[in-house]
Amino acid sequence: MKTEIERYIAGKMTIEEAKKLENLMISDKELTKEYKATLAANQLIKEVGRLELKETLESFDKEMNNSKSTKVMRLWIKRVLPLAAMLVIFFGVYQLMMLNTPISGNEIYDTYFEVYSNPSVVRSSENFNLNNWDIAANYYREKEYEKAITYFEKPNTEVPNYLLTFYIGISSLALESPNYTKALENFEVVLNTGNDYQQQAMWYKGLTLLEIDKKEDALEVFGLIVTNKSYNYLKAEEILNLKIKN
Repeated sequence: MKTEIERYIAGKMTIEEAKKLENLMISDKELTKEYKATLAANQLIKEVGRLELKETLESFDKEMNNSKSTKVMRLWIKRVLPLAAMLVIFFGVYQLMMLNTPISGNEIYDTYFEVYSNPSVVRSSENFNLNNWDIAANYYREKEYEKAITYFEKPNTEVPNYLLTFYIGISSLALESPNYTKALENFEVVLNTGNDYQQQAMWYKGLTLLEIDKKEDALEVFGLIVTNKSYNYLKAEEILNLKIKN
């Protein structure tokens, strides 16, 4: 079940799989507890990667070498500092997930945003020429989001327009310098069209609104997600229970 929880957190489940797991968590408190622990652990790993502990330790060690401290003290610091840093980060995550400490919309976005799963290519065995969709999908898979957008926006008859629009929105968020306005515009197009990606577009719309400090609009979106028990509604419920800074 742990693997299924990790797939759910990473956004790699289909809508049907996600709903099945969410329904299980409603009736299984232990499963819900495991989900929350896994979510907190994943965030901990992400935060540790951002801290660049190695550079911090090297800098600290250099200062210690230039001081009159003993070698034993330097060795102790080397061993304890990474653990201390991990504990500090874990406490921060614990505050976010359990203590309901006031946090910003940006912090919530960073915690919950995950790039949506890779699109499938549609090239047939009879046609070995890559179409615009397949080229875009390959760039997306390689995390070349600027190039992916270029090809998602080119004429394409292989897939429905709403699918192109949805992935343009996701790619716009995944850029090194995200284009939140463009992302929202594309999610709105998806939401105003009858299709299978409206639930996902709603989730990403809510996150984007939080990131650009439109707290009330975002909470309204997450409220609808919870009411309709749509894509990621348990995560939306968690966000609604957080104390968000004004």
